[in-house]
Amino acid sequence: MGKEAAEFEIAELISISRDKKVIVDTNIPVEVLKEISDYHRVVVMLSPQAMSVERFFDRNDPEKQFILSIIDGCDNPEAVMENYRK
Repeated sequence: MGKEAAEFEIAELISISRDKKVIVDTNIPVEVLKEISDYHRVVVMLSPQAMSVERFFDRNDPEKQFILSIIDGCDNPEAVMENYRK
């Protein structure tokens, strides 16, 4: 995630968390999370790379589904998907 995108996400998280606790699945760099949150409030979850590549589009995330729709609209979606996963 680029620094600019992280800044937008952080601003949104500040707004959301004003009156409640939030749990976030994010790509904000760990170095940035260390600066903005207490050490005991950050959890890093990892999965094997093969799992994240093979199951990337299994989530109902609008951005992921948009990418999938573009791939599916290509002339040869299987080849495009193989290239994307590489």
